[in-house]
Amino acid sequence: MAEKQFAVTGYIVNLARNIPTVWQDTTVTSAAASIEVYGDDTRLILYFVHTNDPLGDCAYLPEQNVGVSFMTMDQLPYYLKLLESRHVMAYLDSKMPEQNGLFMSVNYSKSC
Repeated sequence: MAEKQFAVTGYIVNLARNIPTVWQDTTVTSAAASIEVYGDDTRLILYFVHTNDPLGDCAYLPEQNVGVSFMTMDQLPYYLKLLESRHVMAYLDSKMPEQNGLFMSVNYSKSC
């Protein structure tokens, strides 16, 4: 089992009608959007599929420093808004890859 958190230092957003979601040389499903976040020599690819389309299986391959997660298109605005924030972190888990995702890190040690 491997877990990793990393600070997101950049991202790429792709929007299209049909993005083939290729994972380990296999096309899993088609997505309408994808966000690839990166940092610390690691990547997380978030694929957004249409509501009625099947989701692919989430995964994290620590030896390749890459994870993938699938979600429905209605969640895309949330992730785009999150990426506008500072201190966005990515989480990857090979044992529970459905937990792969993004979150915002908050530093409570500074006084306001």
